[in-house]
Amino acid sequence: IHRILAGRQTTRIDIILDPLYGTGLMMAKLDSLRQAADLLARGDWRRAHTIAQEDESKTGCWIHGIVHVLEGDLDNARYWYRRAGREFPNAFSIDSELASLRETLSD
Repeated sequence: IHRILAGRQTTRIDIILDPLYGTGLMMAKLDSLRQAADLLARGDWRRAHTIAQEDESKTGCWIHGIVHVLEGDLDNARYWYRRAGREFPNAFSIDSELASLRETLSD
């Protein structure tokens, strides 16, 4: 993947290694994940799903799993929890999951 950054062509590895761009990218992703958490708290899992689909981080996968619980697709939710490296909760509580998610996003 090639991109233009500050007037020069870069590869994906350049973006990852560029500390200024990397920090900005990380903050933008963090803001998006926080927005997804806010949407989930309001019950808007469709918009949260759109955000989660764009983020392949473990936290993005966790959000994706929560989305699928809320829509009632538990098999898919379990898949996304595995991708997130998280155990699927036996007694799912959206309030508990959102509290844990927000704590993770505030670190």
